[in-house]
Amino acid sequence: MTTRYPKPVGGIQKKVHQAVTAFQIARSTFVHAAEAILSQGSGTGEALEAFIEYDVLSLLCCPLAQDPVLSIRANSIDTLSQLAARNDIIASEVAQSGALDSLVCTAFNENHQAACAALDALAALCGTSSDRSLRVVQAGAVDAIKDQFGQDAMKTKVCALKALDKLVVSSATIAESIMDEAILKGFVEHLNLPLTPERVELFAILAKIIGNLAAYTPQIAQKLLDSGAIDGMLRLKLKLAPPSLKSAVFKSACLVVARGGEFAEIVGAKYDIVQAAIKATIDPLEPNMRRNAMALLHEIAKQSKELAELEKGNSNELPAILTLGHIARINHEMCKTMTGSGGCPSIIAAVRNPDANVVKAGGWTIEQIGVHGEDVVLPLIEADGINTLVEAYARSTNTHGEKDQLKRGLKTMIRNCGLSAHLQPHIDEGLPIEILKPIVKRLLEILVDCVDSRKDFVISGALGRLQKLIPRMDHRATGLASQVNKLFPDDVLLYYS
Repeated sequence: MTTRYPKPVGGIQKKVHQAVTAFQIARSTFVHAAEAILSQGSGTGEALEAFIEYDVLSLLCCPLAQDPVLSIRANSIDTLSQLAARNDIIASEVAQSGALDSLVCTAFNENHQAACAALDALAALCGTSSDRSLRVVQAGAVDAIKDQFGQDAMKTKVCALKALDKLVVSSATIAESIMDEAILKGFVEHLNLPLTPERVELFAILAKIIGNLAAYTPQIAQKLLDSGAIDGMLRLKLKLAPPSLKSAVFKSACLVVARGGEFAEIVGAKYDIVQAAIKATIDPLEPNMRRNAMALLHEIAKQSKELAELEKGNSNELPAILTLGHIARINHEMCKTMTGSGGCPSIIAAVRNPDANVVKAGGWTIEQIGVHGEDVVLPLIEADGINTLVEAYARSTNTHGEKDQLKRGLKTMIRNCGLSAHLQPHIDEGLPIEILKPIVKRLLEILVDCVDSRKDFVISGALGRLQKLIPRMDHRATGLASQVNKLFPDDVLLYYS
């Protein structure tokens, strides 16, 4: 409530009014000067020493933090908040002083500026100390936070959630004690609202709180799941979301997936969030979002025993490549999204990596992609996939089984190659017979049904090279080559014999 002073009439009343006005100006000037000193950024240590020497803290705590003029009170609390955030000793002193009760009282205020200042100060007091957070809880701050979270003003909601998040991260005990049915219901109700620019920060903080809660214990995570809070977060329309919100959701979802079992399955089955994460991994302009997206996809990938077995190297590239392989396994549409949105160069680069574990992971990932058909494999082939795998296969010593994995990846890619033009260059005497055989087999399947492909096969010289390779082929490969030859007139074959 703003204090109203009577209009001066004259004499004593006028003098009192002048004195009160001077006092109000002095208070306001003092608070603004203190804020200005802190906001300069430089010489923070010196400023703190000076504040302590002149006992500024006691003035800010009382009477200024309880000032009847709300603007002065809000500015005083803002300064207290900055001091508490920069110095643990000051934060502890404020938490133990009578100012804490004033902050909680102000946090209930209908004035948004004052309430937000008090909520920010409470958040700063919590810091990383569970003891201070417990004092804040015991002072009744949770009720004030819940009250302001339920108000209409967006700024006040956000400030309330920031304070709540500080309490949540302080300790599992405090987190569990404040997560009642009412507040979880509030989470769900807000997450079900349409995504608008003014709600972006609200949704991001909600996602952060949900992730921090889920990270504590399976019981808390289950409570979030049963309330619908996790599902509400996962249903956010990330296609329309800015990077800050995507990053927050990816990080939170990663913490949920880390709980394993049912939680991993729920997140992994959410096509929109996985697709958004895939696209985020190739965004060079948002490194934080990219990092959180990769962490999420990798956490999902870790739930696979097969991937866990593969993931034995120490290379930084390994988790990313295994993640792409896991994505490829999900379904055709997801795999197509990945290969069509820039994932192929990373996979090809993995096969060229000097680390045998990364090479093996690259071969495994290509194998997962290959099973989804021609349209998915095409971008990989066009990125020089077959040639890269052949070269890696030739130089591999099979130290970690990478040669066997490359062979499986090659065969899968070859089986799903839809154009003879991509296979013809590999009819070459330098190609190992075990790789040549699946290439000839796939060429036979393509050439049987396509006249144009047969013409290209002759014009490119592949038919002639094939004749030269027949003598060094094994029985099965020779049989396949003979079937290819039967597709061409005798005079053409005679020319190349």
